[in-house]
Amino acid sequence: MRHTLLPSKERAAMSRDYYLRLAVVVCIALASAAIVGAVALLPAYIQARNLESEQLSAVAKLDNSGDKAGVSMETELKADMATISRVESSFSNASASRAISDIISLRGNIRLTSFSFAASGKAVSLIVQGIAPTRDDLVSFKNDIENSLNGAKVDLPLSELTKSADIPFAISVAYNQP
Repeated sequence: MRHTLLPSKERAAMSRDYYLRLAVVVCIALASAAIVGAVALLPAYIQARNLESEQLSAVAKLDNSGDKAGVSMETELKADMATISRVESSFSNASASRAISDIISLRGNIRLTSFSFAASGKAVSLIVQGIAPTRDDLVSFKNDIENSLNGAKVDLPLSELTKSADIPFAISVAYNQP
């Protein structure tokens, strides 16, 4: 038992007042937290309302324009399809990267310095320039091109074979890509 000078009736009243004050403080704290939370959510609520009204007005605009937007979209799609079909048909023609990679795969010891590419359908015309370490390497490169590419016509001017080492050259190659 506790030793106090207060009678038990007053001690009970004091205890009841203490718990009442504690309950009031907790309620005020909860109410304050609810108010702060509501104020914190207010900007998000306003933004959501504005976004909703913008989207509703966009839907209303689409409903009002009706067939006009559909016809214009259909016209744009047809134009895009025509562009796509032109691009696809160009892929069926000769490819510069393929022609150049075909030549590079055959180069051996030869150092290639430039390519000139022209194509008409599947017909490819290339001018390959470079430096060959020896005459034999250059003649071997020419023969490899003729043997590897489908019916390639390779033109190597004889004037390019006058030097015996570090020979600058320009070879013309004409063939049809498969």
